[in-house]
Amino acid sequence: MADDVTNLASQAERWPWFIDVLFGATAALGLEKYGDQFLLLWPQGPIRILQSLVVAAGIALFVVYDIAIYHVLVKKFPFKFSKKSFVRLYLDLVMVFLLYLLLAVGLKPDARWVEVLIIVSSWNFAAALWHILARWEIKPKDDWRYAILPHYGFILCYWTVLGLAWLALSFVAMPSEDTRGRLFLVLACVTIGGVSWFRWGQVLKRFADATKDKR
Repeated sequence: MADDVTNLASQAERWPWFIDVLFGATAALGLEKYGDQFLLLWPQGPIRILQSLVVAAGIALFVVYDIAIYHVLVKKFPFKFSKKSFVRLYLDLVMVFLLYLLLAVGLKPDARWVEVLIIVSSWNFAAALWHILARWEIKPKDDWRYAILPHYGFILCYWTVLGLAWLALSFVAMPSEDTRGRLFLVLACVTIGGVSWFRWGQVLKRFADATKDKR
């Protein structure tokens, strides 16, 4: 009986390997699509190329942050052969799919900023739920608000920045719909990339402080 429990636990520990395979496939497909589309931008001039690079950089920061933080979290909250862990695994699959959508939708030449923000906001909702389930199962001693509330704050940040930009443009000469859409897409991706960079640094500092305390 003990051996059966150990084998089940060992199987659960290997679940992140499957997610890693999906991460790799998602990143590869995203790079392939972007490479093909980027070549088509050359005839359209340096402004379109610069816009594409800024958008791609913001999205890439988010994707790299997600992959990196995932490996930190599954060490702190390892999977068990339980219902809560099964739900977390399904949430991982949902979030990987959202990453694929972000790459497929956000890197298109005609990408729309609203779609990008909806995808990233959905990812943050799923991530917050993942944390709730993980803490319900593992019961760590640190403050739950640090892990869960920031995801809702990031969603608020994304939409607030774009809302303020919309209001600011309403007081000046409103550009064409196409120009406004491209401007908002760049602003959305810069905000997403900046939040990802900030959060990654925040998590690194927190884990570094926790390591010092153990010493």
